[in-house]
Amino acid sequence: MTPDEAAAALGRIDAQFDEAVKLGINQGMRWAQRYAIEQRMAGGGSRFVSFGSRKYRMAADPPNPPPGPIKRRSGSFARAVDIIKAEGSGDTYTAGLKVDKSKFPGAAVHEFGATITPRTGKYLVFPVPDASQANGARLVFAKSVTIRARPVVRPALFAAIPEVQSLILARVEEMTLRNLEG
Repeated sequence: MTPDEAAAALGRIDAQFDEAVKLGINQGMRWAQRYAIEQRMAGGGSRFVSFGSRKYRMAADPPNPPPGPIKRRSGSFARAVDIIKAEGSGDTYTAGLKVDKSKFPGAAVHEFGATITPRTGKYLVFPVPDASQANGARLVFAKSVTIRARPVVRPALFAAIPEVQSLILARVEEMTLRNLEG
């Protein structure tokens, strides 16, 4: 390769670098999206993901009996979670996952937890199964109900970090080799 050919190849590499990085990040976000959906559907068991000093339990978390897979599998979470495509250049890029709350209204409650209080009246009222009752249920009255966080999206993003790094390196390497060989 002549010096002029090397300079031209380096110019192409420089021009294509950001796109290669964004491609790797976007592929990593798709991996995180699939991971989040799988964890949500599987219940996550007692698996933890750590990032720095924080430790996140994946999906199901006692005392939300029974631990393990969620019972209702409507697919609304899978339809609601999508990637935020990579943007940026140089040494700063942003990307992520988002959950469309119009498709999965309880997403924030699952991810962060919540305390639910009555909008009107003094109590929340809801039926619970009770075989001793004639209709098979009894009414429970509560001033508030606290739902523990069962995060899926944040731990999926943390779990995706090594995958994103690997995909970025692979895309940059492919682009570099293509430009040096071509």
